[in-house]
Formats: sequence, structure tokens, C-alpha cells
Amino acid sequence: MVSRVLVTGFLPFAGAEQNISAEIARQFGEGGLTSVELGPASGVQFEAAQRQMAIEFEHRILTVDLCGASEIAAADITGYDALIHLGLASDGQQIKIETRAENLFQFRFADESGRLRTAGPILENQPDFLLSSASMDTLRAEFDSNPLVIFSNDAGGFICNEAYFRTLAAHRNIAGFGEPSKSDGTAIHDGLSRAADGVEGDEGAIPILFIHLPTAEHIGHKIQADIVAQIVAVTLAKPRINVVGAVIERQGNILCCRRANGEKKAGFWEFPGGKVKAGESEEDALSREIEEELSIKISPQNSIRTVEHQESNQVIHITFWRAQIIVGEPILTVHDKYKWLPLERLSELKWLTADASLIEHLQH
Repeated sequence: MVSRVLVTGFLPFAGAEQNISAEIARQFGEGGLTSVELGPASGVQFEAAQRQMAIEFEHRILTVDLCGASEIAAADITGYDALIHLGLASDGQQIKIETRAENLFQFRFADESGRLRTAGPILENQPDFLLSSASMDTLRAEFDSNPLVIFSNDAGGFICNEAYFRTLAAHRNIAGFGEPSKSDGTAIHDGLSRAADGVEGDEGAIPILFIHLPTAEHIGHKIQADIVAQIVAVTLAKPRINVVGAVIERQGNILCCRRANGEKKAGFWEFPGGKVKAGESEEDALSREIEEELSIKISPQNSIRTVEHQESNQVIHITFWRAQIIVGEPILTVHDKYKWLPLERLSELKWLTADASLIEHLQH
């Protein structure tokens, strides 16, 4: 499958002869179809599930004025899978992934048309800031350890920030506006509370991201182009969510739990479990999740099977473990019912997809 991506850069400004954002945008646009490889998977939570992407790049070079800042906001983006703005950070030494855009003018000097806006909102009746619609969880999983890349919640007060905000306001899913945020500007999500859930985000929203580039004196042109291509690939990829589920056995029966009303996929039955946190073993994650959900202590015995389940916006990588109760009886918090059933009767219930595939495996 080929993804179609629009990349923009800016013309030189303030008397400069070059702007690396325009140079790299042109390189992508003239290169046509590009194969981008991310290297082998490391197993880290939220990493990109697809490790190789075929991308068809197109480019536009924007003027450093109101027309340039508004061009992509006014454009027809039908058929594009992502919008990537590139800009110059003349005083930067690393590639900056911008997590948000501020609804605020803070020009320190006039743009190329002579416009000087030092205060006030970019757009009336809009939030103070808008978060990128790209998955920061996935980008952080791939680039947090890269010394050439940093994450920023300050896209500046000039045309870069203005273009970013106008593009987000015009094309991002309106459901994403006004999300609460952490201090770093990334969205606060519940993440994955149980097996087969996933990242809560702007499902269906086109990924929109701004990347600030240093001059080639700090990081060479080719290295920057390669990293930008990888960032674009990660932006397009589904995150892989590592979760665990418990097949809790007692006296020949297996514990089955039904999701309560108000929960995602309410009414479906599941083997309880949840997301593996950073630094946790699967056994520790399973013990923690089961105690949080059912107020019981368990002893994980052995892993049974790993299932990879594709959803529209993520890939669930779930490992099921046999387990036994050490202390307690189930107390329901996120479920409204539980049953103890023998293996041969499990198929009588309406199960989540990944859990159903495990049952089919166990019964045959």
C-alpha cells in the first residue's frame, strides 16, 4: 500500500539565500515514490507496527507571509494520508518535532509582506492551542532515544507556528480540539486499560505535524532528510500496543468477564488484563492489572499464545497467560458480570476478537 504525503517548506526570508526546509521539501517532492525503512522492531510500547513504508511525496514551497501561512489551510487535502510542514529553526541544533501550535501572534520582526503581528489570536473563537493530530506516543517510542531529535511544545511565534495552527484548525478532526494536555503539550489519554483496548486518539483525523530543522552546519542535509522521512513513516504507521490477558483457571473452569456499560466494547466478554507499562515484565503487568480490575492476587504460570489483532488505528499485540488465584474473590470494577465456565462452553459467549481466536486455538 502506498501512502500519499504532502510536505511543505518555506522560501528563504530575512535576507537569507537558503532555507533548508524548502530544499528538503523539494527533494521529497521530486523523488516521487520512496521506500522508507525503520529498522527492526524493538518491542517497545507504541512503536510503529509497520517497519517499511512506501510513500509518494508531493511538495509545496510556501511564502513567508499570510498567503503562505494560510495556503495549506485553504487547500483541498482529499487523497493525502498526512500533512507535514517543515520549517527552519535558525538557532536550533537538533530536529524538533512540534507537538502543538499556539493560537497567538508573537512576531519579533515583520514577515516578507511587511506584516508585523506582535499580539492577539491567529484565529478568533478557537482554543489557545491545538495539539498535533499525529500520534506522539508512537513518535516518542521511535525517536526519544535519538540524540538528533527532540520534542518541543513551542513552535515559535512567527509564520511557522501560524501556518501550523491554521492547518490544524482547518483540517484536524474537530473532536480533537480542546483536549486536555500535559505540561509538554501532548494529549492526556487513558491509553490502554485492558486487553484489546488501545490508544485513545483522533481516529480518522489526518496526521498533521510540524518539524523544525536546524541549518546544515549542525546536521547534514542527507541525515536530516533521512530522519524526516523516518518521522513521516512513523506518523503514517499504526502503533503496536503490547498487552497481556489472563486465562485464570480454578477447578476445571476458566474466569470470563463481561465489559460493563460505558466501557469500550461494552457487552463483550474477555479474559481480563491490560497494557504492559515501560520496564514491566509481562508477569508483573498481568498481576498489577488483575489486582486493579478484580481486586484479586494471581500467580501467572506460563504464556499460552500471542495474538496480533489489527484495528483501524492500531495493532494489538496480546500475550495470554495461564494464571491461578492466590488470594481473594473477584470484585467487579470495569466489568458488570463474571462467570466460571469449562473450556468447551466458552464459545457460548460473545467474545472480543483476540480472545475468541485464543478460545478457538484452545478448543482444537
